[in-house]
Amino acid sequence: MSNLETHRTLDARIEAALAGEPLRPTPQYLHAAICRRAALILRAEEERRRFRRVAFTCGTALGGALIVGTLSLFMAADWLAYDVSGALGYLDYLVSTLPLSAGYALLPGLVWVGAPLFALIALGLAGARRHFFGAHTAHY
Repeated sequence: MSNLETHRTLDARIEAALAGEPLRPTPQYLHAAICRRAALILRAEEERRRFRRVAFTCGTALGGALIVGTLSLFMAADWLAYDVSGALGYLDYLVSTLPLSAGYALLPGLVWVGAPLFALIALGLAGARRHFFGAHTAHY
């Protein structure tokens, strides 16, 4: 016997067993609780759509800014290299001293980049912990 037939016979048996039972009224709060849960589901779905829209917009803006910045940098580098006297010499100076100055900038760079990165990771882990361990669900 298929699964659908089993469910139909089970439904028929339940209906036959409960046919003589009187109908009892539903609790007064049932409709309000169902509406509240439906509203929560709708709000969560709306928040997901808003998040996707904001993430797409921010990603598009970031990509556009990177493209425009890269193109303007190449255009400025071309203009700088040939129209400003001494620019190529200064560029050679910067390239030759970069390995020397990188040692001085390593520790402050790690602090300035590492501290916000650590904060972002900690906030992300806290949010993930709250999400996966059920603190975000509504309790009735």
